[in-house]
Amino acid sequence: MAVKENIQNSGASKSVEQKAGPLSVDFLKSVPKVPGVYLMKNPQGQILYVGKAKDLRKRLSSYQRASSAVSPKTVLLLKKVTAIDTILTHTEKEAFILEASLIKKHRPRFNIELKDDKSYPRIKVTLGEEWPRIYVTRRRLKDGSRYFGPYSSAGAMRNTLNLINRMFPLRRCRGRNVKKRMRPCLNYQMGRCLAPCSGKVDKKQYRSMVDSVLLILEGRNRQLRDQLKTAMQNASKTQDFEKAAIFRDQLQALGKTLEKQAVASNLNKDQDIWGYVRKGAALGIAIINVRQGMVLGKLEYFLLDPIGDDPEVLGEVLRQFYGMEQSIPEELLLPFQVADHLSLSDWLSEIRGRGVQLLVPKRGNGVKLLQMAEANGQQVHIDQENRERSWQEMAKSLQAKLNLQCFEPDDYRMMNEVLTRRFKTGEKRNVLPDLLVVDGGKGHLNVARNVLKNEGLQDQVELVSIAKDKENKTDKIYRPGRKNPISLPRHSPVLFFLMQIRDESHRFGIAFHRRLRNKSTLSSELDTIVGIGPSRKKILLKTMGSLAAVKKASRKELAAVPGIGPELAEQLWDHFH
Repeated sequence: MAVKENIQNSGASKSVEQKAGPLSVDFLKSVPKVPGVYLMKNPQGQILYVGKAKDLRKRLSSYQRASSAVSPKTVLLLKKVTAIDTILTHTEKEAFILEASLIKKHRPRFNIELKDDKSYPRIKVTLGEEWPRIYVTRRRLKDGSRYFGPYSSAGAMRNTLNLINRMFPLRRCRGRNVKKRMRPCLNYQMGRCLAPCSGKVDKKQYRSMVDSVLLILEGRNRQLRDQLKTAMQNASKTQDFEKAAIFRDQLQALGKTLEKQAVASNLNKDQDIWGYVRKGAALGIAIINVRQGMVLGKLEYFLLDPIGDDPEVLGEVLRQFYGMEQSIPEELLLPFQVADHLSLSDWLSEIRGRGVQLLVPKRGNGVKLLQMAEANGQQVHIDQENRERSWQEMAKSLQAKLNLQCFEPDDYRMMNEVLTRRFKTGEKRNVLPDLLVVDGGKGHLNVARNVLKNEGLQDQVELVSIAKDKENKTDKIYRPGRKNPISLPRHSPVLFFLMQIRDESHRFGIAFHRRLRNKSTLSSELDTIVGIGPSRKKILLKTMGSLAAVKKASRKELAAVPGIGPELAEQLWDHFH
């Protein structure tokens, strides 16, 4: 793939609104109207975002129209960008592949990142071994094995494994190589292993069972049922009744599983149905896996504020999802057409080895399947809200049971502190808003009015507050000096605009608080000690059992911990004593 690199370096970072810096008119004129990839960088040269385009100049020019009301994360990105590198490609498909490679290599902060095997377990079939095994893993290696999942339901995954172990007793001993034994282990006596270690099974028979396991994990239970039925009939004809009985038992176990599976379609097709639900800046995504017309499983993702419009975001999510070595079906049912759908279809077909269709159903069973996926996408948002609510309820219960005094926040005092810092004499004081919108009722409005009055700004900044009216399922607008709220129609554009401002402030505040909370939760007093990095910290806590034990330990006990030694032990002891 031939490429050409065009590097734009700029001096001091300038605001996007001024049409300067890396998105200046002069730079955009130098960018050709050809396919390619662009890399946005900060002053330190760190790559913040990687994108692709059929027309580089047109795509980069679109960033000049970025609005905080539409895409706050995009505006935040552009404020940090001081340089843009462009890599030109011959075709749109080359740009597509190159972008995926660069995202995987650099993992830019502002690109979408799906959580994968760190959150969910997978089933691994070790096809690279002479006698393959099947077990649960959270690591995905390039070792010739087949991986299935990730599974969002550990219970459903365990049920699948139990079924496989009952029907097909593959070996359970660890290690790539099977050690020869004169007598097989207890698993063989219990009918849980075919004992390849003692030569009780030939490779052809064993491999046939492995192929049957793969059919179950791929969701091809109907195909496996037909194969077992034929094998049972053939065994009966040759009067091998013992083998026929084994096939009969396997058929019965498989039949019970088929009865429990939900039918999604009468078509014997492999499909992934994508649900995509946006609420404000956040996205709820649900993927329903249908194999041979049966619902095999479901995965869900919550994205707080991805960059790009919906076709771009869904396209990038698809690429990341199937780039994680997921099983690719013959059809993807999507709620709308994604960006670069032809390049994406070609790429998926190359990975699968057969054609992959990206379909947007308009009628029939496909629309019903999309509605089912959309309902699951809605549930992603509900679950996220319930998690936040559950934490709040638990915190309140904890405060009540333990008689704590510091949990309940004082909204008025917090608002007074924040607004006082914002409008006090200083650099920020020189940039005043025309309108200050406060989230809350008359009490919050009065707090903001008092702050502006104390700072001598009551005549320079207009003030308004917006409060939810749960009884009438709308919002109330309050102004200083007015007793009753301003009544606006529920579908008023002005009311909707103020609600957007309020909701975006909520989203930003919650995300910022969550980052601070996670950072403080993961920190430790050991992090403040010079010479104690993540590895030594982990070894210390694992060896001693807790931070309290580390504090109580003697110099000699600390020095005995692997990787610490006398000198660092002395430093640790001095720190705590």
